[in-house]
Amino acid sequence: MQQPDFQRLVDTAIATLGGSPTSKEVEAAALRLFEKEKRMSTSESPPIQGIRASISLASCSSRRSTTQRTRVYDRVRSITGKLVEAHLKASLGSPWATSSVVRIDLRDTQHLWAGHNPLEYLSIYSAAEQAILDAGGVPGLGPFVDLSLPQNFGFLDVLSEIVQNVHSLVPHFQLATEYNPLDTDVLRGLGMALAIHSHKNPGSAAQLALSVNASDSLAFSRPYHESVTALSTMITGLDNSPIGEQFGRKVAASCTTCFQWAQSEIDLAHSFQPSEFGALRNGMDPNCTINHSFFPSYGLKSNRVSFPPAITFFEIQETLSSRLEAFALAGKTAGLWIQC
Repeated sequence: MQQPDFQRLVDTAIATLGGSPTSKEVEAAALRLFEKEKRMSTSESPPIQGIRASISLASCSSRRSTTQRTRVYDRVRSITGKLVEAHLKASLGSPWATSSVVRIDLRDTQHLWAGHNPLEYLSIYSAAEQAILDAGGVPGLGPFVDLSLPQNFGFLDVLSEIVQNVHSLVPHFQLATEYNPLDTDVLRGLGMALAIHSHKNPGSAAQLALSVNASDSLAFSRPYHESVTALSTMITGLDNSPIGEQFGRKVAASCTTCFQWAQSEIDLAHSFQPSEFGALRNGMDPNCTINHSFFPSYGLKSNRVSFPPAITFFEIQETLSSRLEAFALAGKTAGLWIQC
């Protein structure tokens, strides 16, 4: 490990402790941070995996499909490029962040479907995904369609085509809410689309994010103005929350009117240790959350579901209903990351 920056360690310790700590408390906290950074410098897994960002597409709507597509591409590429640059600058010389991942989610997409054929989804999807890749980012979650609303039932007719054209960006479909329960036609449509893809393309896995009680207008469970890109620091363990906060704020500071740091987050899909689950829940930093593949985590059960090639659409329906219906009725946000 290179020569430690003691002033930075002291400043971080004071910020972490809060209030008016004594000199002995600050010294002890700084020593703990020093020991932790020393361990991290020799660890195989860096404490920070990267940044996850939520970009609003609220300003991209148009009655013309070509205009809408161009606006989506330009906005997503511009913001992703700025984030990749800001993340790289924040990572230089940092003992914490060795990953260059900038994962991009999309929000405020529901209004893009108004007045358009449901196949407009594929136009927006491909434009956003290409923009993220061209700017050096990693596709995350989106675009969003709320299939619990009757006005969006037309998407059921094109689900098979959407599933056939899924690549790295994960489409997000809401199936139900507390006030719009799971609909048999929605489950059947999804089940058929996934089963057809599974049988026709056994070597090419499609992926979808399916949720209940989610919101297209929120980023990391909070409302943000459409001009703001909300940031979350992806960390590898609960103890890294203070480091995640400092790193995320450093990235956000590069564009104070554009980027806003929201939280640190642990994704159990990558760092899940069943024996440590209870400890993760106790004494959590308020600026840190636990999720499992984009969605809140409830207990030890994984929300990543892989369907085998021989599965029937009825079996898919049953799985979706058994895993999500209780959360929908209870008004809880939950979801599944489906691979088929």
